[in-house]
Amino acid sequence: MINVIPVKAYRIISKGEDLAKAVTASLAYNKETIKEKDVIIVSSKVTALCEDRARDLRRATPSREAESLGLEYNMSPQLAQLVIENSDLVIGGVEKVLLTMVNNTLIANAGIDKSNAGDEDTVILWPSKPYESASNLRNELRDYYKLHDLGVIISDSHVTPLRSGVIGSMIGVAGIRPVDDCIGRTDLFGRKMQYTKRAVADQLVSAAHLVMGECDEIVPFVLIRGANAGFTNEIINVNDSKVLFKDCLFMNSIRKYFQEGNNL
Repeated sequence: MINVIPVKAYRIISKGEDLAKAVTASLAYNKETIKEKDVIIVSSKVTALCEDRARDLRRATPSREAESLGLEYNMSPQLAQLVIENSDLVIGGVEKVLLTMVNNTLIANAGIDKSNAGDEDTVILWPSKPYESASNLRNELRDYYKLHDLGVIISDSHVTPLRSGVIGSMIGVAGIRPVDDCIGRTDLFGRKMQYTKRAVADQLVSAAHLVMGECDEIVPFVLIRGANAGFTNEIINVNDSKVLFKDCLFMNSIRKYFQEGNNL
């Protein structure tokens, strides 16, 4: 049986704080500990805060592109500038939000967020290297709790096409394989699976976000115990869960649809 255990922060996490110490102090505050084969989910916002990724919008100097995007999508050109600087690609947008690609992930505003950032002019960027952040935290927690198998996932919220609301997703992972390849296995009737792969890390994050919340819950960490995850000491990177643009059902289909001159 899987247990999903919310870990309330021992206090509001400060900018530049040591992330591993924030995790261990919060676990102690909740009278919890990490056990062998646990997976701990850590919010991207707390990770970024500890990595000093908070930024003052007033210090951003908008480029012509940022001014244009701000005008087209009714958003702050200073915010648009930070989005441009922190994304691999700006695809488009709707009012006040840009759709971007970062580390092969589609995400609103390059993951930049104002919520729980403090004052009105402060935003928090994504961790710059979330897979490295997960790996470093895993190493520290393994040493602290004397563990062999431990999974660490950096999580964030994102939207999905044509659905209202946000869900949790993995942006960095260490210690577990993020994808379980079911191709070649059989179903209940002996038919071989041809396409299915389970996004294990994303599924664990989705469960965690049910107790993590999005507002004033102060639950930046979640322990998952009893997860059916493939633990590993191999170095995990974005390529372990990456799908090429041409192989992506959504992106390739939408591109072809509009290339053929169709309209929604």
